Amino acid sequence: MEGKTAYRYNALRVTRNKGILGQEALYIKNEHCIWSLRCTEDKLLGRCSLDKGQHWTDWIELVSDYNGFFSFTISDIEKLHITCKLNRGHLVYVCWHGDKASTDVLDRKWVEDERITYQNVLVDNSGTPHITYFTDNPLEEIWRVKFCFKGNGQWNPPEVIDHGLGPGQNQGAVILDREGTIHLVYQVSTRSKYQLVYRARPADTGRWTEPTHITDSDRSNLYPCLVADEAGTLHLTWTRSDGMNYRVIYRRKTRGGWMVGGWQKEQFLSLAGVNAYTPTVGVWEDRVVVFWQQIEGIYQCTSLDGGSTFNDPVLKDQYQKLLRTNFLALDLYKRQGLNTTATFDTGSTAVALLATVFQDSRETDEYSLALPETQDLRPLEPMLPSLEYLSLDYGQKGLGEHMRRIDGSFRRLFFEVEDSRLTNAQMKETILDQNEQIQNLEADLEKKVQELGSLEILVKSLMDKISQANGKIKALEKDKRLLENKLQSLNEENAELKGKLEQKKNAINQLREKEMRFRQQLDEQAGTILELEQNSKMFKQETEILKNTPFWKQIFR
Repeated sequence: MEGKTAYRYNALRVTRNKGILGQEALYIKNEHCIWSLRCTEDKLLGRCSLDKGQHWTDWIELVSDYNGFFSFTISDIEKLHITCKLNRGHLVYVCWHGDKASTDVLDRKWVEDERITYQNVLVDNSGTPHITYFTDNPLEEIWRVKFCFKGNGQWNPPEVIDHGLGPGQNQGAVILDREGTIHLVYQVSTRSKYQLVYRARPADTGRWTEPTHITDSDRSNLYPCLVADEAGTLHLTWTRSDGMNYRVIYRRKTRGGWMVGGWQKEQFLSLAGVNAYTPTVGVWEDRVVVFWQQIEGIYQCTSLDGGSTFNDPVLKDQYQKLLRTNFLALDLYKRQGLNTTATFDTGSTAVALLATVFQDSRETDEYSLALPETQDLRPLEPMLPSLEYLSLDYGQKGLGEHMRRIDGSFRRLFFEVEDSRLTNAQMKETILDQNEQIQNLEADLEKKVQELGSLEILVKSLMDKISQANGKIKALEKDKRLLENKLQSLNEENAELKGKLEQKKNAINQLREKEMRFRQQLDEQAGTILELEQNSKMFKQETEILKNTPFWKQIFR
């Protein structure tokens, strides 16, 4: 049973407050264990009770040079794992069990010349801690998402999961599911808007998947909160402006191939016309429950079919308890069915939301009375800080001085201040969008003016070329007329030559006829000559015969 607790209680990040009262001390309860955290000067101190607050260890120094931001998770019921950053910028990991705490400082090798903007610690079923953290370098304006884990007693070198240009991101959600896969949702800046990106690191491969963009909107996406249910379905909530107000959005990722699995379409859960903020999502059995705050109180939205559809938001109206909650009874969430709730990374307001909605007030009061810090105090009452100190941290340094300035006469002021803050943020985002549009229009106008100037130069150049072309055309027309005259003369000469040629042809024909007659005459003369030659030959033969014949024979011939 102890081996299954790692994925149940993932990193609960207690960050800078968004309108919820900061407390001098923070208490974390898990079954029979209670941890108490407080900050004194630059030190984070802690004490622990392993018997439901009956006996407590002495205070021990967990972190020196403490910066004021931390996240934690629980494993094996009695072990508390904390990660935070130091004032000098290094990352710290603390493993706390009873009166013993071991501290690892991850220095320049893990942080370099950067500042940490977000950190989260997870512990898997084998007891291996995993830290995911975001950094940025203000000088180079480069942000990075990094990951490291502790294996065989040593921290592995940091792995850069993602990086980009611009300021560092400070909002993310990291969970560990039943199979040991780490799921990460973080922000990236695209076209000056924050979009959400998803990646996973399966335990069997140990490699991060390629990034998947979950959103592609015209407005920034803020405060992601992620949980995995028993079937491996991921449930994600966040906030985004619809152009008028910030609203809670839900989206789930189901298992299976591309036809049935993957990220499903977005669903707006909070109603239009009012700001909603700090959403937190939980899952038990077939129900998916989302909580968030609005100006009049806490709202709840429930799905009975695993996130396919949700009912209309219901007002819980428990803001008075929310004002004084600094007691986080994690095992009470489990008994209420939130055993698969994996993260509370939307900030301390969301932490208090769960503490308010799911805590048993009688049991909480019982443990509160057993806390050494509250035994001599009057019963807790809803209180609020003055406007000057509305944004505080759980465990923040110097909080005692701030607490003395608390004005307890306002009970809903923090809702109104938070709503005003979001309204101002909405107006700022709208103004930034309009300024961006104006800048784009001005840039387009300047570009058009430059193009117009270039066109004027081009038109002038074309006019000069046209004028030059017209001059050339006139010269060509003159040359054309000269050529036409020459052509006419050549045609006349050609006709005259053709006539002479015809005469010469006739003369040649006549000469050919004379030649033919002459040849005929020659042929006739040749025949006559041949006949004469034959006769002459015969005469010579007879003469020769007569010469050789006696005279008396010649007489008788």
